[in-house]
Amino acid sequence: MKLIDKYNMNKESNNNSIILLKSGIFYKTFNNDAYIIAYLFKYKINKMSNYVMVGFPEKVIENIEERLIKEKVAFIIIDEGKQSVSDKGSFVDGNYEILLDRSCKSSDIEMEIERIKSTLDILKGTKSIENIISKIKEII
Repeated sequence: MKLIDKYNMNKESNNNSIILLKSGIFYKTFNNDAYIIAYLFKYKINKMSNYVMVGFPEKVIENIEERLIKEKVAFIIIDEGKQSVSDKGSFVDGNYEILLDRSCKSSDIEMEIERIKSTLDILKGTKSIENIISKIKEII
């Protein structure tokens, strides 16, 4: 079974929990959970054909757990069939949605900045770039 399939299977019954799956010496998570982990820990989001993914080394799993507990977000860690579940009773389902909203907004802003950078790169050496840069300087 592919990791993304295992993630989807676990996510169905744990929609407001972050699912972390061990894969070799890394942990991985996907889709909405990936956006939240990337937002909280400044990890890079990897875009695949049908999903997004974030991975991080196994040595930082305790830091991840501590931060998720601090943020009051439920999580499930799956390591070769063994499953560790956070105490959902001490968490608020709404915190997952709040973090998801923040992480998506942050991701949208980052994508827009990258799009603007690409456009500015294309315009290098043209007359219009000078006008654009001068207007940007006025704004900031």
